Amino acid sequence: MEWRSKLLWFIGKFVLFLILLALVWPFLAPGYSKLLIWPANKLLALGGIPIELRLEEEGIKSYLLTKGPDLQNSGSKPFPFGMKIFGSYEIILLIALFLATPGLKALKRLGLTAAALGTIFIYHVVDIVLGIRLLYRPSPFYSWAYMLSIFGQLWVPLLIWGLLTFRYWLPKPRTAMVTTTRRKIRPNDPCPCGSGKKYKRCCGKRS
Repeated sequence: MEWRSKLLWFIGKFVLFLILLALVWPFLAPGYSKLLIWPANKLLALGGIPIELRLEEEGIKSYLLTKGPDLQNSGSKPFPFGMKIFGSYEIILLIALFLATPGLKALKRLGLTAAALGTIFIYHVVDIVLGIRLLYRPSPFYSWAYMLSIFGQLWVPLLIWGLLTFRYWLPKPRTAMVTTTRRKIRPNDPCPCGSGKKYKRCCGKRS
């Protein structure tokens, strides 16, 4: 019954935190989107893809960088890739899972949550770059990789949480209680004082 009550308590807290975070996330999402844009633009530039990501009201938009006939006047035009990171539920799901996980001390919970958020941040950056790379230079490999990343929007947060917290769900090993039974000393047994005599002729000798 202990694991059932533990599971019910976890589910209750998880739903509560999920609702609270869903209310708070719209205020935090623009800042998270700005963090995503910088490394994604760097990776696109390293890959030789002339596309720039920009943060707009409805989410992250991409623009194809162009140059004029004189190779000096540069401009941009919309590129068909966008990401509504404002409604991203992976962050909410991860934080709620770690806040609801039982048996974690405050510092450990904070450290695991930070590690999980860092991992999902990298996942989001890669997801954006893969989507743009697929549209700009289509190939079977990038098509497969992007499709995998799209399907991973649900199972990746659960996988990260499971890998970081599974050992806290395992039952703690019970420490074996060492019981010492005191054996009754017989008269002809060696005396426990170490004299080498029989007990009846040493410490067991009646005075």
